[in-house]
Amino acid sequence: MNELVHAGESPGDILPLVLLFLITTTISGIVCMFSVLYYLRNRRSASFAEPDRPPFSYYSPSDNLVPGFVFHRPSHWLAIRSRNTGFVQEALGLENANACSWMEGLSEAASNNRLFVSPPIRGWILVFGSQLPRPSDDIDRCFRFLTTLSEALGEVQFFCGDSVTDEHGWARLVNGKVVRGYAWFRETLWNQGRFSDAERKVGVKTYDYGDTPDLLGPRGQGHLWGNTERLYPLAGHWSVDPSQVSQADLLTSGLGVSGNVSSIQPL
Repeated sequence: MNELVHAGESPGDILPLVLLFLITTTISGIVCMFSVLYYLRNRRSASFAEPDRPPFSYYSPSDNLVPGFVFHRPSHWLAIRSRNTGFVQEALGLENANACSWMEGLSEAASNNRLFVSPPIRGWILVFGSQLPRPSDDIDRCFRFLTTLSEALGEVQFFCGDSVTDEHGWARLVNGKVVRGYAWFRETLWNQGRFSDAERKVGVKTYDYGDTPDLLGPRGQGHLWGNTERLYPLAGHWSVDPSQVSQADLLTSGLGVSGNVSSIQPL
């Protein structure tokens, strides 16, 4: 009888193991319970959360500019102080006009005989298209077109810059009167009005009628190339720099208008 008790395990030896097992099981159960409750609480909160906002719903001051494949630097354009796209469309005499997005309008203006009238951006409407007059084609025709348009719409600005031919020009008219006009292509085609503070700030170089800059020299070439590059900051001082149009501008400005140039409109 004594031998049997001695050979077996006593209750005192088993008790610590049982207690350790119970404590471990209890702690594991508590951890699992809190994990499940935490998951269910977060899932419920997510179901009542505000839905995700669409992309570009908010813009910081460092808005990204529009990618180049959407909005290349234009070679020439108009800036008109107006918030009424219909008035601009009527003054330009556009036919077969239709509302369109920026991408659609710019694409049609680049490939077809159409003009794109943008929706208002910061109080200005921009007009793009190869059918706009260029000073090198006929400076008198360009002058008449701008003065007629300004008489109808108020303040009209014109910008032209070609880095290949070095043609460049800019003009600002108010109520049909030229405040400042300058154009150069192989010679000075137009130089009217006072040299403005904005021109001085951006550093453009202008020439009087009859001036013959050294076009083969580095200074002359630098002035001509610099004028085409400074065209855009000049536009930014006067109205809107189209190379700085942002995604926020495009998404908040609405639709523009694309239309054919009227055969009777003196473009």
